[in-house]
Amino acid sequence: MNKKNLLKKANSKSPFDRDKGAQVFERIFEMVKEGVLKDKSFVVENFGRFVIEHRGMHREIDFKSRTEILVPPKNKIKFIPLFLIKKR
Repeated sequence: MNKKNLLKKANSKSPFDRDKGAQVFERIFEMVKEGVLKDKSFVVENFGRFVIEHRGMHREIDFKSRTEILVPPKNKIKFIPLFLIKKR
């Protein structure tokens, strides 16, 4: 599920109008991003944990041109659901 689908589903079950729901939704994502960047981890009780995952430089295939491309290193925010955290 992507962010757009998640927002649509949340709006259908929310008492807010669509625009207000989108504002709340965006603010939640901003708070998660700020927390992860500040502390390297952001935990939402009874839901899961957001962490920074470093992806090193790697090669991928561009299927349109059928050429190999070099993807630069970057940091991504990764979500780990609660049920996976408890198993560790």
